[in-house]
Amino acid sequence: MMPDQVSRRARELALDPALSDYEVWRTLRSVRGQIYTLEREGYPIPIRLLYARKSLELANRNRGNPD
Repeated sequence: MMPDQVSRRARELALDPALSDYEVWRTLRSVRGQIYTLEREGYPIPIRLLYARKSLELANRNRGNPD
């Protein structure tokens, strides 16, 4: 996933009426937790997980929620 795809995916998530603010926030929290666990245990972090985190952060911000 490239940066322009991250922005596009974030817009889609932000505008999706089927997703609540809570679901976006909760998923972001889960992804951050996975990244933290991998870092703590010394494992490499998959790039897709980093892109997912960025997409969710942008979507959350686009919905008007603080980080």
